[in-house]
Amino acid sequence: MGRFAPTWTCFGYLRRLTYPVEMKPKSIHSPEYRALLEWLRKCRKKRDLTMRDVGPLLGLPHSWVQKTESGERRLDVAEYVRLCHVLGADPGEGLGVVEANLGPYTPAADASLKAADGRPRYRTKGGKSPTADGSPSG
Repeated sequence: MGRFAPTWTCFGYLRRLTYPVEMKPKSIHSPEYRALLEWLRKCRKKRDLTMRDVGPLLGLPHSWVQKTESGERRLDVAEYVRLCHVLGADPGEGLGVVEANLGPYTPAADASLKAADGRPRYRTKGGKSPTADGSPSG
């Protein structure tokens, strides 16, 4: 099943283009991230703070808080920790919410990161692959 993207032709007609493979949703739309945003919203409301109250406490406009809570804007780790401190919440508890909502882990996704002999694929600073004993080859 492919994804559809509406596009306009040169004559003004709406046309649907089909992508050949199913595209993976971005992490900003993942169930784990949505659960984290919902947890942050509950923490804010528990302290009876509005978005307009939280913005100045962070030194940011209230629209930043709205865009973050709605998922329109991605929250990075430093911003997450600052927001938790302003809300009086434990950042570790929020990570527990993310962990509780994680889907099943698939080791097949990591298979491409290993060489044929099972060692991880990586390069040393000089650009050469290491040997079995860890010393650079070459």
